[in-house]
Amino acid sequence: MRILLFAFAAMVLFAQPSYAAVNCGKADVVKGDVKIKSGGGAAKALAQGEKVCQGDEVVTAAESRAKIVMDDGNVLNVNPSSGIKIEAYVNDAQSDKKKVLLNVMYGKMRATVNQKYTQDGQTFQVKTKSAVAGVRGTDFLTSFQGNKMQVVTFEGHVEVGKPGPGGSILGSVMVNPGQQTEAVAGQPPAPPKIVPPSELKQMESGSKSSPTDNDRNVKGNDSASSDKKKEDKSEAKDDKQAAKEEKHDDKKEDKQIAKDDKQAAREDKKEDKREAREDRRGEKQEQHQASIKSPDASRGPSSIEPGPALAPPPIAPPPMAPPNMMMPVDVAVTAPPPPMPMMPNMPVVYQPPVMPTPPPGTSTNGPAHVNISISIDPGM
Repeated sequence: MRILLFAFAAMVLFAQPSYAAVNCGKADVVKGDVKIKSGGGAAKALAQGEKVCQGDEVVTAAESRAKIVMDDGNVLNVNPSSGIKIEAYVNDAQSDKKKVLLNVMYGKMRATVNQKYTQDGQTFQVKTKSAVAGVRGTDFLTSFQGNKMQVVTFEGHVEVGKPGPGGSILGSVMVNPGQQTEAVAGQPPAPPKIVPPSELKQMESGSKSSPTDNDRNVKGNDSASSDKKKEDKSEAKDDKQAAKEEKHDDKKEDKQIAKDDKQAAREDKKEDKREAREDRRGEKQEQHQASIKSPDASRGPSSIEPGPALAPPPIAPPPMAPPNMMMPVDVAVTAPPPPMPMMPNMPVVYQPPVMPTPPPGTSTNGPAHVNISISIDPGM
């Protein structure tokens, strides 16, 4: 009985398919709205780190992309607004069988082929409704829009033509590095032509994804929720910064207003002082003018009545010359009048000289003529 159970277990174990012969990959980069459809089931959001295997479809929305790294090292970059299906992906290390068939339903996909497909029966092909492209080991971009397929080669060589039996390619052209070709359904592919370096560089950089493009975590959380949280956090940060700047501006403005008010107050104070000085100067000038016009005005009205006018003081006679003294001036002496009868003890009476009045028009600059009368008392 034990032998039968052991034999049955061995049969079950060896009856399981060899998963080493079927390669899968994982979503290394997921950005935006990317969905995966497996085994004919409903499409669901693809999460970073999730497995992508043979038979799966990967669809990207606008401004979304995915980078799938297969277990054998080949890399598939699904560009925005694109849809691909992994129709076959086999890499059997024991039998050395390699077969890859990718279907670009629409949009663009860049394949970086790191495996070598050099032996018979080893194929790596990318097909569209218009044509098929086969490689031996290269890096190229395949796009399909409407009914036209375009292939651009970055490294290696790509054979483009119609699909034939047993994975063969009929009526093919070889697209070398830096070249591109186009194929329309029902027609052979166009001869390859050189891509301008600027366009080639733009195609090469725009068709790859990097880890920094990730917007989903390994656990597969919805990226929309994560983006919403980031956006809300960024908006809150921006609002806080804006409020801080507004507060700073208001504080700065208030400080400037206070400074202006203080300066205005100083100017007003200076103006008041200047006006006060002008008023005091004007009052002093008015008082000065009033004092000039009426000197006694500042003393006020007097209650003393004015008295009678005083007589002028008497004019003192000129001093007499001593007797027997010559007069110091040139004096013309006229003859004395006849002597008067002398009276005893009669004092000598001095009579002031009478100055003759010169006739009109006569100059007074000549010598003066003085009439002097002298009486002598004989008893003296």
